[in-house]
Amino acid sequence: MMREKIARLIQNKRKEKGWTQKKLSEGICTQALISKIEKAEVSTSVELFDALVKKLKIDPYYVQEFFQENMEGSNRFYTAEIRNLLYKRDYDTLAYIIKVTNKNQVTRQEREYFKYMQAMIYYGKQGDVQEAIEEFFTLFHEAEDEVLRLRAGTMLGTLYSEIGKFEEAISISESILPHYRQAFEIQQQLHFLYGFSRTLVLAERYDEALIHGNQSLNLQREHHSLYLLGHTLLLRANILYAKGLPREALSVLEQAIAVYQIENDDLVRIAAESMREQIKGELK
Repeated sequence: MMREKIARLIQNKRKEKGWTQKKLSEGICTQALISKIEKAEVSTSVELFDALVKKLKIDPYYVQEFFQENMEGSNRFYTAEIRNLLYKRDYDTLAYIIKVTNKNQVTRQEREYFKYMQAMIYYGKQGDVQEAIEEFFTLFHEAEDEVLRLRAGTMLGTLYSEIGKFEEAISISESILPHYRQAFEIQQQLHFLYGFSRTLVLAERYDEALIHGNQSLNLQREHHSLYLLGHTLLLRANILYAKGLPREALSVLEQAIAVYQIENDDLVRIAAESMREQIKGELK
């Protein structure tokens, strides 16, 4: 895991210098934060990691090699570690990997994934939706790697939906639909189906949204996955309510609330409970 790699790097270099955690933290952060970093309990921001690297005087080339060691396959930008960072939305670590990578030593395929990561950072870390859209658009239409092209299309559809371009988003998702099962791992499949269903709801195409939502629920049952399960159930409840089926919506809401309780996702659980009480009040 990337967090463990960073923890190992910082701890080893600190011990090589014979420094305490307190000495390393001076002028940078608290000793408690250094302790958490070395225990891999927290992710470091790009700024903090950069400051630690400079204070420890770690050669940038060594940092690059450290991140790339033991990465599976020939593509350093589509490893399990990178995918895990994307799923966790750990944009700080992704940004640092991009920063320390020598752009002149990457293959064409790696360069495409590099651009995908950069687009994710534009969107997730910097909030620059338009820049992200431009990068994803280019990758969707020009990437040679088919899996990456479809992943970029999924994100492009999501961003089009966010800015209200529902028909464009639906068109892209429909073009991906025949291929997503073969191209994506299970979490990406669920992410695609949820995003497609949500866009259809926003476009008030409820029957189609139910169909793809059901596909997602079937996949989750098949793989015993909780990934996006609460959100998928909550979306289904909203669809049923919009279709004038409040009692059916209540039943699904109870399932969503149970999932959020398991995941300790209090923020969304409270929203689901609020919707439940609203519907109960209307049924009295």
